[in-house]
Amino acid sequence: MFHRRITNTCFVLEGINSFASTCFFYYLPFLLRNEFGFGNRNNLWVTALHGFVYIFAAGYGGRFAQKYGYFTALRLGFAGMTVMMVAGSFFTHSLPGLLITLAIWTFLLCLTWPALEGLISEGADARTLPRRIGIYNVVWAATSALAYFVSGALLDKFGPKSLLLLPAVMFFVQFLVVAGWGREVRHTPAPAPAAPAAPHPDPVAYKQPVRPAIFLKMAWLGNPFGYIASYTLLTIMPQLAHRLGLSVTLAGLFCSTWLFARLATFFLLWFWTGWHYRFRWLLTAFVTLIAMFVVLAHAQNLWVLVLAQIGFGAALGLLYYSSLFYSMDVGETKGEHGGIHEAFIGAGIFAGAGVGATALQLSADRPDAGVLAVTALLLCGLGGLIGLRLKK
Repeated sequence: MFHRRITNTCFVLEGINSFASTCFFYYLPFLLRNEFGFGNRNNLWVTALHGFVYIFAAGYGGRFAQKYGYFTALRLGFAGMTVMMVAGSFFTHSLPGLLITLAIWTFLLCLTWPALEGLISEGADARTLPRRIGIYNVVWAATSALAYFVSGALLDKFGPKSLLLLPAVMFFVQFLVVAGWGREVRHTPAPAPAAPAAPHPDPVAYKQPVRPAIFLKMAWLGNPFGYIASYTLLTIMPQLAHRLGLSVTLAGLFCSTWLFARLATFFLLWFWTGWHYRFRWLLTAFVTLIAMFVVLAHAQNLWVLVLAQIGFGAALGLLYYSSLFYSMDVGETKGEHGGIHEAFIGAGIFAGAGVGATALQLSADRPDAGVLAVTALLLCGLGGLIGLRLKK
């Protein structure tokens, strides 16, 4: 069993990782707009690149962590991301340089998340697993919200290099922490599953008409559609902020509401487990996600923008929490399941951005073509979720 001190330290690493990653990637569309005049279409293509790499890198990262050990994966990921952020700081005026930095950084990032998710879940029983996942979700959501809230001012005051050099320092700190655990710890492999068909620990799963494996599939379907919506929103945020007359700093203040709403939802779902293995909560979250995405994409008023983000963030919170909880609750290979969970996130990012960019490419005279295409894609996802439920 992993030492409690290491598990607790993983929550700290997770928070640093989330803050640093948000600082860089969430404000990359603003950097690309300022440096290269990117609009929605080109920013969506860049996001699609990130998602495409993420799909394969996350699956590989989960398998790597399971085979070679969580600590080895973390050490390589943190060291590599430090190098890429420092290198990328020399290419803030070079589009090819930034795109190469993004692609390699994405691959390295995917060595870290499955390992962290596996570490906090290994050795947990029916009582401790929900608590650990609750802490995990609250930590990364809080630091992500804080990073988006303040990084706009960072970009305005210190320029584009700050969006890479600050994360570089934070990734290096993480590397030093993992290196400090010692050689015998760093090379400890991830535990093998105790049995190929171990029962999942949450007893409420047996009381539902839908099998736990189906809930896992529904959650794996729902979460990437949450990322389709959220990363599309992040990508079009510079243009949305311009429409509402917001500076980059004010965009960080007013457009981070959904991140704090997601954080509040994680708190609620952590302490209230009545949503476990209940389809109506997944369905409600999916419908709310679609409705709020449409409202946000067409917002013409600052207060509409802020209020709609509350529902949007709550829906995202339940979809993400479901995917991670069921991934860890159903099955024993925590690192590999964490990789699958992350790979579906990549699929959502790629699909949403790719569909939106393609629609704008084909319909240059329709500035809302990307949003309409993504909305249609979300509706297809809702149909898929209902289809899985009916299969039981």
